[in-house]
Amino acid sequence: ASTETIVQAVEACPSGALTYERLDGGPQEIPDSPTSIVPWPNGPLMVRGQVAVRDRHGGVFDSGPRMTLCRCGASDNQPFCNLAHKESGFRDYPRADSVDRNSAECPGDISDTPLD
Repeated sequence: ASTETIVQAVEACPSGALTYERLDGGPQEIPDSPTSIVPWPNGPLMVRGQVAVRDRHGGVFDSGPRMTLCRCGASDNQPFCNLAHKESGFRDYPRADSVDRNSAECPGDISDTPLD
């Protein structure tokens, strides 16, 4: 595939498990700004931006432009989601709800505007 096709596929990875470093002089990935956290319906927290997860001593455990953080507590890869919420039957009860959130198929489908 072309470099641009690969870049698009990597940047679409919601978990941040895929990353790239351009060696051809092309632009590197630019993290979203401002940083945002979107609770995925009945699933993880989708974090976008300049993200750093720190350990209890303040050291950087992991960093990147995207992360998917566990909310259900069942992941064996804490603090990251491993899709265990699907088997555990995790259900959230959001205080903020919208048509966009309920019908979303991916994080990009959820509007950046405040929820009603």
